[in-house]
Amino acid sequence: MTKLNKLQINILRTLFKSYGELDSYTLFKRMKVSISELSNALDFLTKHEMVTEEDHNIKLTLKGKGSIYIDSTSSYDGNKKWREVPDEFKLNDLGVNEPYLPSVRLLDKKTFKINDNEVS
Repeated sequence: MTKLNKLQINILRTLFKSYGELDSYTLFKRMKVSISELSNALDFLTKHEMVTEEDHNIKLTLKGKGSIYIDSTSSYDGNKKWREVPDEFKLNDLGVNEPYLPSVRLLDKKTFKINDNEVS
């Protein structure tokens, strides 16, 4: 399997999102790169049979679709980073046998029958 750069991967993904086919001008506008960079990337992809060019239309091949899938799964390492809590939001660990003591001033005075002079 050949190693693709970011531009080549973006071209394949853009073609995939566009039902596998775009005209060359539309692809050029969506990629927002120079014509020489785009043509070099397309030449590479055409040489490796990931895209085909016919009448100024660029089509995604099955090999190109497979490359998108392989690239997206190869970067997955099994860790769900969105589940990790940032360190700034983590609290200090409480001991197992340490009791929870609520703040008396935050308790409802009527429910717990607390006088205002007892709260500090």
